[in-house]
Amino acid sequence: TYTDLGIWSVERDGSNFRQLTAGDMYLGDVAFSPDGRYLAISVGKPHGFNAETDIFTLRLDGSERTLRSDVHTAMQPVWSPFGPTLFFLGNASKDENNLGTWGIRRVDVGAAGTSVAVTDSDWRDGKMSWNPLGAELPAVPPDHDPPLAFLGTTLGVASAPASSKATVRAAANKQTPASRLPFIALDRTGIKRIDVAVGKRAHGRCRFLKKDGKLAKRSRCREPKYVRFRGEARWRKLTAKLPKGTYEVRFRTRDVKGHHTRKHPKRHVVHLH
Repeated sequence: TYTDLGIWSVERDGSNFRQLTAGDMYLGDVAFSPDGRYLAISVGKPHGFNAETDIFTLRLDGSERTLRSDVHTAMQPVWSPFGPTLFFLGNASKDENNLGTWGIRRVDVGAAGTSVAVTDSDWRDGKMSWNPLGAELPAVPPDHDPPLAFLGTTLGVASAPASSKATVRAAANKQTPASRLPFIALDRTGIKRIDVAVGKRAHGRCRFLKKDGKLAKRSRCREPKYVRFRGEARWRKLTAKLPKGTYEVRFRTRDVKGHHTRKHPKRHVVHLH
């Protein structure tokens, strides 16, 4: 069972088998410090998927156990090869419906203090790893441009024709219906934010999509109203009930380096049936 798990040490010949941590808690990731004298471990009580977990450091004999994390959920500790610094994946939210706020954090194990966010948690950050000490990083071309966004129609994914009962599925399955306005955004160094203006043409003017999924009153098409893109599932829901017609779509994007779309973004015209 989870409550029986613990960390043990043993010599390569199988001798000196001993327990380093108490077996009354769930134990996850284990990472050795660069000098080989300490362990970093993630520990938590098994109370569901969003269980509270913490990062501890301890000596190889189990002594000097010290709490290092200060957020609700912390896991996947990774040591920096430069100085006594520990990185981990952390989530400050206790809401089980808000699990997308994971971010990478760092803490100086040589001094008492709080952890510091390394990433902004706008996206689900992944597991960390360090480039091998002494090896050169691969050359990365300079990035001076904002993210590029392409509508599905540009990529050959079109809405179903009026005479067809087919649904646009663009790499979707029966459990995940495709968006009525599929798009893809690309950037070399990382996307920070995407805002989309979707305006339905009506008598020479446009009715722009609002954040509640409804269309606003008619206004000038040259003055687009934007909504924030907050994930594929939210976007599908937001655009699910768009009535058929001709739409003008514009994207405003920003990457992690601060490069953003020009003042007048490109206008894409799409027909929904």
